[in-house]
Amino acid sequence: MTELPLEKVADAVAALRNEVWNCPEHERRALPRIRVWAPRAIRLVGPQAADGAAEDLEVWLVDLACGGIGFLSPRALEIGREFALSLPMMETGPVRLLCRILHCQPAPNGAFTVGARFIRELAETTAVENPVAGDETPLRRAS
Repeated sequence: MTELPLEKVADAVAALRNEVWNCPEHERRALPRIRVWAPRAIRLVGPQAADGAAEDLEVWLVDLACGGIGFLSPRALEIGREFALSLPMMETGPVRLLCRILHCQPAPNGAFTVGARFIRELAETTAVENPVAGDETPLRRAS
């Protein structure tokens, strides 16, 4: 068995990401997604819940882009359903985002592959059960 040193793994990841950025014909999206594998809790909101209350759901993030995320869900989720997601940041506190489900398909392992778009950034004090337009912060693009 051979193991690559961490420096080589990091260099390979950087090179692969660079290939994606420099060869957009391999990527259908305007901005490529970066693969991740991390557990997160999302808070489903909206009238789809039986009692109208928010519902927490444990998911696995599989990719992240400037405009949205992909994740594995233990159950099917309705297209158009909104949810709140908190993403950690290295330099600042976590960012809370309101997201909308764009697609949901069965995965081979019994889970569901879900794609979602970021709708807006939520203020820390926003009640996720009823996020109102006045509590939004526009998403910023990197310069």
